[in-house]
Amino acid sequence: MAIEPQMGLNFEQVWAALMELREAQKETARQLKESSVDFDRRMKETDKEIKALTKNIGGLNNSLGELIEQLFFVQLWDKFDTLGYEFTKAATPSSRRTSRS
Repeated sequence: MAIEPQMGLNFEQVWAALMELREAQKETARQLKESSVDFDRRMKETDKEIKALTKNIGGLNNSLGELIEQLFFVQLWDKFDTLGYEFTKAATPSSRRTSRS
């Protein structure tokens, strides 16, 4: 019920406009609360997805790092042999002990 500004409004018209405004405010508050709950839910889901992605990327980095480490380690051991250094044990940066037979 939209009331056009006019002279000589009576009590019932003003009261009706106030009640309409009150209902509109209640609806706005309800929608804001709903939006807030939905936003919180979405943020929690996003946080979970980011944590899972971070874990996966970290695991991939670790795997690639270990691969490069092993490739480099073998070449380094051979290079030391070529230079006349003899080692029987070595620890890789990932703390795995390697023995040479």
